[in-house]
Amino acid sequence: MGTVKIIGQNSGLTIRMECHHWQDQAVELEAKLRLLQTRNGHPAEVFFDSDPGAERLKQLFEILQVTGCVCRGIYIQKKPAAQGALSLIRDPLRAGEVIQLEGAAVLFHDVRQPIQIEMRGGGPLIVLGSVAGQIRLFDPACQLIALGLDHARIKISDSDWQIMTNFAKVCVYYENQRCTSLCLKEEEVWQG
Repeated sequence: MGTVKIIGQNSGLTIRMECHHWQDQAVELEAKLRLLQTRNGHPAEVFFDSDPGAERLKQLFEILQVTGCVCRGIYIQKKPAAQGALSLIRDPLRAGEVIQLEGAAVLFHDVRQPIQIEMRGGGPLIVLGSVAGQIRLFDPACQLIALGLDHARIKISDSDWQIMTNFAKVCVYYENQRCTSLCLKEEEVWQG
């Protein structure tokens, strides 16, 4: 018990759950929603730490229906399968998500506000798009490589948070307790 977190927002409820103790959490969620006296289509967004599977989603929808809530979105926090593995995140990131990664990672979409990424391990974070969200790299050996920065908030190791903008291909790395950016220029093509 105590692992279901419910946060009230202007737009409705944000519910955060972990999948490893589902039966206890299902009972806890229903009890908490009854205490909140949700009814008449109260909007809720649910965030899971991993893929809940079809049976758990069915139970979740039953609990929400019984307590008078309407599910406005289900989000799954993306984590790599093993430490040191390369994570490929092909799905667009949703607003409000906090993504925690280990090892190296490649994101195939933009990182927009208010998305937050926390990365542990020394592998690079490669974003095949523009970064406008918040990125926290815990290892000083870790680098961020992106197609562009648009007022991105970046922190590497013990550096201060920095707001960085650069619309060219860029690499952000740790140097002298600061985040330093380096523009990656196109290779010149020799024409004979």
